[in-house]
Amino acid sequence: MSMIVGHVSPDWDCLTALWLLRRFDPALENATIKLVNTGNPDAAILAEADAVVDTGRVCNYTTKRYDHHQMDDPSSTCAALLVYEHLLQLNNTFLILRHWCILFSQVIPASQKPTKAAKRAFTRYSVR
Repeated sequence: MSMIVGHVSPDWDCLTALWLLRRFDPALENATIKLVNTGNPDAAILAEADAVVDTGRVCNYTTKRYDHHQMDDPSSTCAALLVYEHLLQLNNTFLILRHWCILFSQVIPASQKPTKAAKRAFTRYSVR
């Protein structure tokens, strides 16, 4: 079984990165999630993980390590954005969905009730 590692007491960055991987990376859709100590994560757990987000002090798309804390300016990005950008590179479906959601939000005014077809489309692509 595959495993994604985040940190204990996860913040929005960690939670969003975990959700993006579980939702949009087919290899990780059934992955278990393990949380480790942020300051001193267990090296053995990090080594066996299929993906690590917001901890581990490594950013490497090839090995699915998405931590921004070791960068020169850690506030310039976040783990969720690193995961998002990597998914865009890997998955054309994700890119198409992103553009569809942007288009959908611009075309339909917030005050207008969605049609049944729009509700079905939104439900199909929303969180499982």
